[in-house]
Amino acid sequence: MFSVYIVDDDITKIENIIEGLNVYSSLDLNIEYELELKNACRTLESRRFDLLILDIQLPSLGSKERTSKEGGVQLLRLLSEVDSMKKPTTIIGLTAYDENYDEIQKQFEDKLWHLIKYDSKSESWKNQIIEKVDYLIKAKTELCSEVMDKGAEPQVHCAVITAVPTETESVLKCGLEWNKYLIDGDPTIYYLSEYEKDNQKIKILLAQQNQMGMPAASVLTTKVINTFSPKIICMIGITGGRKGEVELGDLIIASESWDYGSGKIMPKEDGKGMILSPEPHQIGIFPAIKEYMMGNFDDLLYEIRKSWNASNGNKMNKDIVIHVGALATGASVVQDERVVTDFILPQNRKVLGVDMETYAVYYASCNTYNSRPAFLSIKGVCDYADKGKNDAYQHYAAYASTQFFINVIHELLNRI
Repeated sequence: MFSVYIVDDDITKIENIIEGLNVYSSLDLNIEYELELKNACRTLESRRFDLLILDIQLPSLGSKERTSKEGGVQLLRLLSEVDSMKKPTTIIGLTAYDENYDEIQKQFEDKLWHLIKYDSKSESWKNQIIEKVDYLIKAKTELCSEVMDKGAEPQVHCAVITAVPTETESVLKCGLEWNKYLIDGDPTIYYLSEYEKDNQKIKILLAQQNQMGMPAASVLTTKVINTFSPKIICMIGITGGRKGEVELGDLIIASESWDYGSGKIMPKEDGKGMILSPEPHQIGIFPAIKEYMMGNFDDLLYEIRKSWNASNGNKMNKDIVIHVGALATGASVVQDERVVTDFILPQNRKVLGVDMETYAVYYASCNTYNSRPAFLSIKGVCDYADKGKNDAYQHYAAYASTQFFINVIHELLNRI
């Protein structure tokens, strides 16, 4: 994608520029514009563009005059001096005035930018912009092609996200051969595995968050999607379950998830204390995946428990049961059943459990600018998110989650 940001207080001029750039409508070209310098500064603090087209004669920040010779120059100065502002790859300046043209031209030349003389009675200025954009698009396309040819990271079929070492260790010991994979400048340690099943090669990536919680989960998921382009993202590991609905060692397939702490904090009606007015935004998995997860896996689940008992002293006598339903996600470790009964249940009466990452993985998967993968969270119940919370079932729950994933991923890939 090639991104263009136009900052100009003349909407007619903006429309002329956009009309000229429409010759690239077949390309992934994103054009945005802003009339006010103040708003442009805010945007450039959060967004980076390939090209900034800037009217030099803009009202300065804080100026009440309609036209000032300092507004555009002021923005250029801010871009150079303020570290928090995202620097566009290149800048084209537009000016309709001869006064100070040579001085401004020198500033642009020093930065290897391009200054164009604007004339409302001529098309020359617009043609110069089109030629410049044409060159920039071709240059970026060639660069991206070279990166893909020479240094692109391997694409994978599935990416597995874990939150804690217990989950990661379970995946690394699942029976596949893993190779460590490092990327310069990226602190995350990745693991790659490739195997063949039914004459189909399957490449899986494993990555663990640098800490628990939604921010880390969202960042890692986005990074994995944009770097490795998986067809599906799977969150594997352990979770707290809702007592009475699931049992320890069972598996929860999160058919939907939401941030149960999202909403508005407001005073109680009696004025004593504060209360959260929740505004849950639920994200659900692909219907084809949910339909498959609703199937019968009794034989597979029996074999998973049997294989655990054959190699562990801590024998499990209860059959593993799969539950497909809602999994709530929050920012904190829950160790009191009242959080579930009093706080989460009113938001979704059918909730099965609570964790700290699933919603973030789902949200990032839905909102990436790259290819959007399918997503799924498979969690083993290791406690009831109450005062009795302990580590006794963590390894078994992680094992059950991992083994189930390994045995179903081939079919999942065929369904998306």
